[in-house]
Amino acid sequence: MLLTLALRLGDPTSAEQAEQVFDALVMRGLLRPGWNGLWDLAPISDTELRQLLKQR
Repeated sequence: MLLTLALRLGDPTSAEQAEQVFDALVMRGLLRPGWNGLWDLAPISDTELRQLLKQR
């Protein structure tokens, strides 16, 4: 999931930044563990992901 977030955030994105966005998404209820062991991400645009990173 961190790799997916890093790719969506674009270059340059560090592992720490991807982790910060991951944490922010979980805290906001936009990212939840799915029943199949994968993560379920609510519909969110790449721009909104970048805004989360700026807020952190």
